[in-house]
Amino acid sequence: MVPGWAENRWKTHKLLDDLDAGGGIQTKDIGQAEVIITHSAGGHVVPQNLKAKLIVLIAPSYIPGRPFVISTVMEYLMDTIYYFRRALIYPWLLKNLYYIFFGIAHPLRTIRVYRKVQEPLNLEALKNYRVLLIRNKHDFFCSPQIADEARKYSNIEYKELAGRHDHCWIAPKPYVDLILKAYNLKGEQR
Repeated sequence: MVPGWAENRWKTHKLLDDLDAGGGIQTKDIGQAEVIITHSAGGHVVPQNLKAKLIVLIAPSYIPGRPFVISTVMEYLMDTIYYFRRALIYPWLLKNLYYIFFGIAHPLRTIRVYRKVQEPLNLEALKNYRVLLIRNKHDFFCSPQIADEARKYSNIEYKELAGRHDHCWIAPKPYVDLILKAYNLKGEQR
């Protein structure tokens, strides 16, 4: 797993547990992993020279023509509306307190991530891998224009799911299904 900013086991456990239940085996050695999963800013820092049979980009940061700060504000507002409409005040509060703590505790990482996501997403660097790119329909960090970029590469399978930027952490089943299907169909062909 190549996480985005402020992502850790607390946030990713549902997706990773569901992948384990589907037959996946986690490894700490990314160089030996057969499937690499990235989320958000993690899509900008995929290491090279991997043995991976499949690289999964979930909601990669891709916002051509829009300042990242504007996307952040839009995402925060929609996130707040989402949580409050569902009376999830306590989870919203915990999440935001964690983000504040993370930003203060890791200022250099925060600055590095901010700079990295402002660079164009380098899909060309992944041309030697099978890639599954999953965009969430209501994601302010991943523009619908990414579908056009993905179509330029024959090695990239593009899928769009309902949901928002962090939906893979809340309701991981459709993501897990797509990942397992892509790995089973394509992973064995390399």
